[in-house]
Amino acid sequence: MTPAVRYRPPHACGLLLIASACAGGRPTGDTTANSSTSTTSATTTTTTASATTSAAPTTSSSTSTTRDASTSDATSTTEVATTAITTGPGECAPVTSEVFTLAQDVLLACGAMAAVDVFDVPLPHRGPAVARATLTIEHTQAVPVIHFWNATVRVGESQYGFGIGDDLCSGYQPVTKQNLGYGVLTDTSDRVKVPMYQGSAPCTDGALAVRAGSTLTLWYADPTPGCERVAYTSWYATQGFEATYVWQTMMSPILALAIDTPPGTQALLMSVVEGSPDKNPNAVCGAETQTLVSQLRDGGAVLHQAEMLLPASGGQGHLVLANEALLPGAGPHAVDLAVGANVFDSAVRTGGCCGDAALFAVFVPE
Repeated sequence: MTPAVRYRPPHACGLLLIASACAGGRPTGDTTANSSTSTTSATTTTTTASATTSAAPTTSSSTSTTRDASTSDATSTTEVATTAITTGPGECAPVTSEVFTLAQDVLLACGAMAAVDVFDVPLPHRGPAVARATLTIEHTQAVPVIHFWNATVRVGESQYGFGIGDDLCSGYQPVTKQNLGYGVLTDTSDRVKVPMYQGSAPCTDGALAVRAGSTLTLWYADPTPGCERVAYTSWYATQGFEATYVWQTMMSPILALAIDTPPGTQALLMSVVEGSPDKNPNAVCGAETQTLVSQLRDGGAVLHQAEMLLPASGGQGHLVLANEALLPGAGPHAVDLAVGANVFDSAVRTGGCCGDAALFAVFVPE
């Protein structure tokens, strides 16, 4: 039983508002997360507050649509009707959203060179976009060996995207995990892709499968200067690729994001974070006891909490948590992502070899 192999990520942007000129880095590292509609594993517990992923503006009509998608192009069409909302000088189009659904199961292969695009979707939108992959992953029980998975979200000309993933035991229930990406869709880079692969030692192709019904959600922002509607930060972006954050046994902020919510909007907050103990205290499938916790907070007030058991693995462990909350109210907010480890016999790290933490705010209509 071996843990996920980690690689040093080559590049990431700093603390950014949308429309940054920073070039996107190639994703590496691992994380995992719950969605609000996740199917949890037999060794996973979650605590979540309700949150929505989109809202219809009171001053406009806005429709979110759903398409089927797989490793080939989506075949259905979409219509999104919007009316501009005023947010200062001039008018800005509201953020709109769209959901793609995986039409059939996808088996994963061993190693990054064998990564398969679970989603590969061409998009007509031009301009900034945030994407969230919500992936239901299952061990097929083809072999009894623990395998890890890795997923990246690449949006157009990618400005944020790092691979995340953790371990799965044979015989466990499917788990639903998330990752985030951001980029600019252009005429020459108009696709959103979610490449995934698996690994172990020994590794068996097809040990893990991404199940039909997994989703890819897009939020499209107005590209007009002054109409940017996304803010984000990450550990790699602000601290580089060598420094690591050591989780405490009490909740402590790992990322902070000061936002100023425009009038007529509210902040949809989303995060992912991977915690990696140097030596996994949960080494045996079915005997996991120690957990990691993450929280989205505004001014110290908890908006959403997730808690999960570390998946079993030999050697280093890996677990990614995801959070989501809808924060109403125009004006400034002091948002942070806090983490804590119920692990007492090994340091738990984020950064460096051990995965990223990212925090996004998308300003959707009220």
